[in-house]
Amino acid sequence: MDAKTHIVVGKFLRPHGIDGRIKLASYTDPVDSIASYTPWLLESGRVIKPHSLKPTDKFFIVELEGITSREHATQLTNSLIYIPQDQLPPLPEGRYYWHQLHGLEVYNLQSNLLGTVDYLTEGAQYPLIVVKRPGKVDILIPYTDKIVTQVNLTSNTMIVNWLNPDTL
Repeated sequence: MDAKTHIVVGKFLRPHGIDGRIKLASYTDPVDSIASYTPWLLESGRVIKPHSLKPTDKFFIVELEGITSREHATQLTNSLIYIPQDQLPPLPEGRYYWHQLHGLEVYNLQSNLLGTVDYLTEGAQYPLIVVKRPGKVDILIPYTDKIVTQVNLTSNTMIVNWLNPDTL
């Protein structure tokens, strides 16, 4: 899958039962919105259509069209689920999907290059930006409006209200 045109929205885990059902981890927010992005594409190019999704505490149990046995479901284990990025609904001005921030150069208010956005992850209170710095320890920066002051996808930059840890 081309990362410029497709995005990962979930992952098949392991089969559930003997009739072809499989566990699914959703990477969408809210998690149940994965059901609205169909059909699903696998890295192999295979198209998968969900028939039903049943939520559990941590994942979904999914019935898929054409998957009727545990053996068929086993072949999907650990497969990532992709959708075309153009299926994502537009966001309000100033809001971004996490995948759009990957690779942005991160500068602080003093114009010091801190590193590059590697990924975002859920923190206890706020999402966290993981900033990669070659040869140095990664920086974790809370993704809040007070800290992230500017995102410019055109110039591939992010400005943050954050000290340069190398000067401390």
